[in-house]
Amino acid sequence: MAGSERSKRQEQKSADQVEQIVIHAHYQLFVLAMSLIQVANSFLIVVLDTEAAVRIALAVNVVIIAPFLFADAVYRIWKMPDRRFLLDFHGYLVVIGSIPFPFTGIFRIIWFWLATRRLQRTDFEDIERVVIRKSAQSAMLAVLLAALLVLEISSILIIETEHDAPNANILTADDAMWWSFVTIATVGYGDKYPVTTEGRFVALFAMIVGVGIFTVMTSFFAQTFIEQRQKQDRIDYLDSGPTHSDPHASW
Repeated sequence: MAGSERSKRQEQKSADQVEQIVIHAHYQLFVLAMSLIQVANSFLIVVLDTEAAVRIALAVNVVIIAPFLFADAVYRIWKMPDRRFLLDFHGYLVVIGSIPFPFTGIFRIIWFWLATRRLQRTDFEDIERVVIRKSAQSAMLAVLLAALLVLEISSILIIETEHDAPNANILTADDAMWWSFVTIATVGYGDKYPVTTEGRFVALFAMIVGVGIFTVMTSFFAQTFIEQRQKQDRIDYLDSGPTHSDPHASW
């Protein structure tokens, strides 16, 4: 009897985990993408020849991705009512995958794979509907992901094309990341700039993506404000009750 109750509780916890994956599908996919970037950067650290480029990949992993994954792991553990999440649902993989060491993101990917094995076909259909229904949030997360990728890629490309050029002023990892940030932000600070043809193509790419990023962000905030206004209007209408001008008020 006790074993049966324990099994039911375990099944309920598993169902709760599946529900969380489905309800927050867009965020779960974002975390998976961050883990994949962490692993990709680990490979770049091994294969890149330029020291400054290696420092860029390392900085993205340690300064940006690792703190985010660690905060996500803490939130997941805190959110679970049963602290046995670490053992029952392979939560230790989430924790290990948050450590800022090369290739630890693989543990996060393994956890995601184990979690999706519990999903049914209808769950995957629900995930698709969630991503579509929450299109504004999904687009915003996609923009953040794109911004991170473009920041890193443009930084690596600009340092690879500029560091040996005559009269170059983008010489270090700090220079490259600062230049990429202000270029994507379309600020054009002007203290750092490419002097090679290849570097200018990289700048063109970063500027075009930057304009697209801010366009999507503007659309996201506009849609959020509109949805909040519409929701408040519906609440006000329901609170005010039916009016005589409403042809369906008596129905």
